[in-house]
Amino acid sequence: IPRNLPWWEFVILRNSGEGESMVIFRIDHTLGDGLSIAKMCSEFITNVDGTPVRNLIPKSMESGKDSLFKKNKLRMMLKIIPAMIKTSLLPFSKRDHGTAFSKNIVGGNAKDTHVRKLMIFPSIPIKFVKSIKNKANVSFNDVLVAALSQTIHDFCHHHSCPMIRKHGQNTLCKTLIAVGFPNQGREKRNILQNLWAPLSVPLHVGTKCIIKRLMQINKTTKDLKRSPMAHCNLFFTNKVLPKLPIAVLQFITHRYFSAHSLMSTSVPGPSRQICIANKPVSSCRFTVIGQIQPVLCMLSYNDDVNIMLNIDHTAVPNADLLPSFYLKALVKLANELDLDVPSTMKEDYKQA
Repeated sequence: IPRNLPWWEFVILRNSGEGESMVIFRIDHTLGDGLSIAKMCSEFITNVDGTPVRNLIPKSMESGKDSLFKKNKLRMMLKIIPAMIKTSLLPFSKRDHGTAFSKNIVGGNAKDTHVRKLMIFPSIPIKFVKSIKNKANVSFNDVLVAALSQTIHDFCHHHSCPMIRKHGQNTLCKTLIAVGFPNQGREKRNILQNLWAPLSVPLHVGTKCIIKRLMQINKTTKDLKRSPMAHCNLFFTNKVLPKLPIAVLQFITHRYFSAHSLMSTSVPGPSRQICIANKPVSSCRFTVIGQIQPVLCMLSYNDDVNIMLNIDHTAVPNADLLPSFYLKALVKLANELDLDVPSTMKEDYKQA
């Protein structure tokens, strides 16, 4: 980002015709992570009836990570040393295979071309995702990540990917999932800060059965939730890396991120429609720029999940196919579980 740009700004795009206008809020990620920025946004948004939005962060997210240590203090303490060793070795883990999706993104030659295209996915009803979640007995995010895995699986098969044919279910394709730590304590709630850790999650794109893949992802995320990996990763990122020489820091950071095919992040938004300056907001999305690999950004808002993919479309040819593949992946999950698909999604599916 050019140094002459402000750290944050609001940009209003007024539509002089019949369409809606747009408000763009741009902020430098060094100022804060998604959770603290979402908390800050609650200071200037209101409900439709004019009442203030109290808190965008679910209580389960605010207490979940700390309660892990409170409930299993001895067990978690015994896991810290192995977790710290594993965390320190993560930058030197195996790089993803160069699939049709990631061949120009992963590896030592991965470079940021500063060429990006935003892919806007059709809105997905939260009730639909929850129906899959409840039927499969997995988490909400597990469903979204499994659909991402199926998307890359189908994308690779569409391009007759030799890596998938060669390695099959052993195809290595991982995503970095951003895990946030909400501010704790009244005195810290209104402070912008970066308390997040990137955790590596294998996507099992070589597995043919989507339900089996969902269960594999669920097992991984369950294990991560029961371990101190996120805390150790946060400590390593905020306390250890900044003390290293800049050349070493850059090498480790590049090595870690370029070993993964993409990054994904999910942020909770208002569950009901909100207003900005007394104007109702029909849709809300966000994206993150500055990463080497693609970044999938998921935001819940007013009963929908809104997804954007920030991707270098010159490095991933035919990237325009990815939104339709994602939609088809969710429909496939529903069909495998004998669940109804919302009519709005059926229409989007026909157009995909």
